[in-house]
Amino acid sequence: MDNEMQVSGIRYFRFVFFAFMSIWSCAAHASVGDSIVHTFKKDTVIISSTKDTVIAVKDTTPHKAVRKKSSLNDTWFYGDEPNKRYIIDTAIAGMQYYDVARRDGAEYFNLGNIGSETYSQVFNPSPKVGFNMGFHQFDAYRYSLDSIRYYQVIRPYAEIFYYLGINKDQLFQGRFANSHKSGIMYGVDFRRINSNGTYTNQKATDNGFSLYGIYNSKNKTFNIETDLIYNSFVTQENGGVDSNIFNSVVLTKTLAPVNLTQAILNYNEIDWFLKASYNIGQKYNERVNDTLVRRVVLPVFRVSYRVDVERSKYSYFDINTDSAYYSSYLGMGDTLRYTSQYIKVGQRFGLDYGAKKLTSDSTYKELDIVMGAAVNLDYYTLSSFGEKDKFSNLYITGYLKNNPAVNSPLIYKASIAYYIAGYNQNDLSAEGQLGVDLHKFGRITAGTGYQLKQSDWVYHNFRADSATAVIVPSASGPPISVTHDNLSYSYLNNFPKISTFKIGGEYVLDKYGIKVSAYNYVLANYNYFSGADTATYDPKPINMLVLSFANRFGFKCIHFDNDVWFQKSAGSDVIRLPLVTLKSSLYYERHVIKDALWFAVGVNVRYYTPFSPNGYNPLFGQFYIQNSHPQTFYPILDVFLNVKIKTVRIFLMGTNLSSFFGPQHGYYPAVYYPAADASFKFGAAWRFFE
Repeated sequence: MDNEMQVSGIRYFRFVFFAFMSIWSCAAHASVGDSIVHTFKKDTVIISSTKDTVIAVKDTTPHKAVRKKSSLNDTWFYGDEPNKRYIIDTAIAGMQYYDVARRDGAEYFNLGNIGSETYSQVFNPSPKVGFNMGFHQFDAYRYSLDSIRYYQVIRPYAEIFYYLGINKDQLFQGRFANSHKSGIMYGVDFRRINSNGTYTNQKATDNGFSLYGIYNSKNKTFNIETDLIYNSFVTQENGGVDSNIFNSVVLTKTLAPVNLTQAILNYNEIDWFLKASYNIGQKYNERVNDTLVRRVVLPVFRVSYRVDVERSKYSYFDINTDSAYYSSYLGMGDTLRYTSQYIKVGQRFGLDYGAKKLTSDSTYKELDIVMGAAVNLDYYTLSSFGEKDKFSNLYITGYLKNNPAVNSPLIYKASIAYYIAGYNQNDLSAEGQLGVDLHKFGRITAGTGYQLKQSDWVYHNFRADSATAVIVPSASGPPISVTHDNLSYSYLNNFPKISTFKIGGEYVLDKYGIKVSAYNYVLANYNYFSGADTATYDPKPINMLVLSFANRFGFKCIHFDNDVWFQKSAGSDVIRLPLVTLKSSLYYERHVIKDALWFAVGVNVRYYTPFSPNGYNPLFGQFYIQNSHPQTFYPILDVFLNVKIKTVRIFLMGTNLSSFFGPQHGYYPAVYYPAADASFKFGAAWRFFE
């Protein structure tokens, strides 16, 4: 690791011990991806009807659905589903998916190097309504409250991971968590990416972490939780390569001409939550040990209050502007800039109900219903070049769902969010799901949803300024430089609300690692950028069909994993994605030397049918549609070797090796932004847990 990495790492994370961290990206091989379905993971834990027994999928290769009893300890959960537990994965399968964007399951196209801006390869509209700035190009790397993993462990759990590429690309990430008998739980998850890229002015530096602390009183009466989330993205913006680099005679990629040489984007956000809860219910006797019994509350009702303070700042700066590149929105000046930021202070009052029934003075039974509702009030102060907007949002949320702790064959879930007043007044999100768990024959679910939302801020309001530095005389010394500001480009739109109707379903068979899904979206007033600087919407209804199939097959030591997506729009062509996206992985995995060594060796292949990939405008931070540069893709071949010796895991990987042969030596995931060349990768993870 270079000195810059070490100094920055100490600065950001001096309050935790680096020796007790762990990795996020090595824990999800058997899933189709967290963003698709959590219950398709081999590390899913289904809680039984007793309060201290769970049924856990054994940590082994995914085609074996061997189940064993385990305790709630050494599991993790998401905040909105505390009764759905996941065991800590210790397998090596999928370790080669080190890149957050090139993950297991649905992936993202990036701008050519790890840590750079991305857009999804599979259509998946935002599930949230309410205020949003609209800068989604770093969503693949962003920490959020929904992504925090809360751990319940009987001993400290920690892991560190380090990745190095031949272009000095580096990724350092880790995780640490601990629990105490006193009722205190805490943990941290962090990631740092330092990627120089292949071309001039392409460096990406991403930093982020999530930190949590939880206190549960001994009598289970009250609970206090705090979460701190930080995301920072600093990327040099070269505007893309100004030539077809794969047909060029340039041997050194750093000599290839780029559109921008001094532009830089800085986007950071920090979010702090504090939540206090009070539990209401009957009391029962909880056995602490063989001699001690404690009188505790059975938490049936929970009253909670949460405060949320968030700050987000986005800025773009170019001190060497190119009039040809910026043609339509560059005014007078030698410097172009865009800045915006907001501060949010939010409050939430909630009431939750989880049905439980006492069966004796020391035991209870979970019942199959969980529901809750909340009133939310958010205050915003948004500023851009000295112009300030202040507004608020008042909204209600509610949910009703089955309890995973019961293991009922019936699956149901409904949720709603409605904005009563404020900037996003009448925004609405409502969805429902109904299904049946056939156990060894799989799970079938069907669902529908409707969303009505205000356009993101970047579609509504934008202003870029240019500045000219003018030398003027000084009465008391040398000349001074005075900056004159000029309004270069701006727009103020009033788009109608976007509506999205979704219907579909899926079938999951865990035993054989199979998942099939079909969803159809009907979109109205869909927002998009029709050009590099033109925000617009399509008033015509758009039908978007997304079909997917995934499997995790294995026979003895041979494994064959596949993910296929088919997506087709009708009524409009403003959504540009491959008609078919295919991922396949064939590998051999086994234990040797009396199980002291575990290895997997194999190949990954990716393929996309031809389409016109998006362009990217770094000033606006937006991907836009274009028609002038259609792209034909070739099968992208990677080879990998994953090895585990006790608690240390290592992977070696050669990426994009198919660019060495055939008439096409590369491809463009975004216009003017070549994909990374063939390269060799190395990564190692050390887990302080097993």
